[in-house]
Amino acid sequence: MRQDSKPRAAAALNSSSGRPQTWRNVLLAATLVCATFLAYTPAIEGGPVWDDASHITAPELRSLQGLWRIWFEPGATQQYYPLLHSAFWLEHKLWGDSVLGYHAVNILLHAIAALLVAGIMRRLNLPGAWLGGFLFALHPVCVESVAWISEQKSTLSGVFYLAAALAYLNFDR
Repeated sequence: MRQDSKPRAAAALNSSSGRPQTWRNVLLAATLVCATFLAYTPAIEGGPVWDDASHITAPELRSLQGLWRIWFEPGATQQYYPLLHSAFWLEHKLWGDSVLGYHAVNILLHAIAALLVAGIMRRLNLPGAWLGGFLFALHPVCVESVAWISEQKSTLSGVFYLAAALAYLNFDR
């Protein structure tokens, strides 16, 4: 009888309704986000890099009319990335010319992508899913995309790509 109680207790802890497993995942997710922000703190303290200044919303595009131009006027921006430039437009409304906000958003997007990596691995029942998320978040190959404001196109598209993959996996149960 005693041997049967251990598997039941383990199953209860690992079930989708088990509170201890939920709290463990919440704690791991919070730790992942904190570790990501901690690792990229130097980027928050940094200024614009290389061509960041030319990619952050130009003065002539800061109005509501400028937002329309971002989407519908070819050549209004250096490259036609309307979603990215709309994000920059919104961020400029929030932060103005201060690069701190742009860096914080980029780090947040990277942290969300890392959470999605862990979520995909968990959905696929791969062992070490949280470790995979931490590796994605903290691997040095990601530094350029996270620290460089202009590369928000990579972090933003990464979040959408990974979210779409997770949505598909959840749909295809």
